[in-house]
Amino acid sequence: MRPILSLTLGCLLFSVHACNQTREKTADEKVAAALKEARASDVPPLPALETPTFSLGGSCHEPSPFRSFAWTFKQLDELREAGNWDALVEGWKQNVRNSCSNPYLWEQLFNALLNADRYDEAIQVMSQMSVRGFPLPHALLSRADPAFLNSTEFKGSAAGAQYEARDAEIRDMMRRAEQYLASMPGQELPPTPYRNLEGCPYGCCTRKWKTNRTVQLRESIESPTIVAEIPANVAVLLVTGEVRAEPEPYVILQDVGRLKAGGIVFFFDYIGEGTVNYWYQGKLNPELGLPEEYSGLSTYTDKICHASVVKGRCSLRQLQPEKKFLNEWWVRLRTPDGTEGWVLNTGQVSNAEPCG
Repeated sequence: MRPILSLTLGCLLFSVHACNQTREKTADEKVAAALKEARASDVPPLPALETPTFSLGGSCHEPSPFRSFAWTFKQLDELREAGNWDALVEGWKQNVRNSCSNPYLWEQLFNALLNADRYDEAIQVMSQMSVRGFPLPHALLSRADPAFLNSTEFKGSAAGAQYEARDAEIRDMMRRAEQYLASMPGQELPPTPYRNLEGCPYGCCTRKWKTNRTVQLRESIESPTIVAEIPANVAVLLVTGEVRAEPEPYVILQDVGRLKAGGIVFFFDYIGEGTVNYWYQGKLNPELGLPEEYSGLSTYTDKICHASVVKGRCSLRQLQPEKKFLNEWWVRLRTPDGTEGWVLNTGQVSNAEPCG
């Protein structure tokens, strides 16, 4: 049984250009002539060649009204555990038919086809996704089953050729970024460590907390002096916090907003809903011009991206994934008797009520 692919699979942008054949000229000659004429007259480029239509087994609904999934998530999990990939393929086909403009559903159909060893159809799905404007990101495709990436079907396809070309391009970009980081001018380097006073690595930080185990409070973050010891299951108040983090460099693989391919953006601390504090071109949190509904910079990393109509998703890759970067969250707590002190939160205290 092939391993189950992650919901977040990797991406490939793939389109083919062609022209109508005639008896007088070969296809290549006609393409060359048409392109020459387009340059001379400044007309739009030739349309993309129609790719083989993948059979969904029924009509495709567009625009897409709301329709329930063919299978519940519990049923999908049961089919995966049983390795019933063909049934999963049929289920995801129906899901796609119900909402043909949803990139996520096409991505899951692609995954199911890979698990069912139906490689030719998987390549057709990739073509259809590209035609619809949400091609599989290279990052997702790079995490596909190696058996597929090394298969004759994929390697012999246009998609396979473009994947290899993009992979070589990214490797070269990462190498150049490593060299640039080593020689980056001082004015462009971020502060190390970065300190976010009153920092909170969530969308919000509630004031009412409780201890999960015994907690010793320090007089200050740097001080070894213990001012209080609190047992487990005691209600405390979160007074404030401080995040200390080393900057994590990410390479920009393609232009997105004001981020330029080949550059480096540094991540500091996570502050909720995909948003991080960051450093770019010598500035803390400069405006990046990202789409408002997808403004959280961490959603553009290749680790958590997915097929999307949003341009530039999956465009950030961690430059030093093997390195463990400092990222600490210190909290100042107040005990029931009014004593206050600091502790490095590693899970010994937690929210006692939901954010609101």
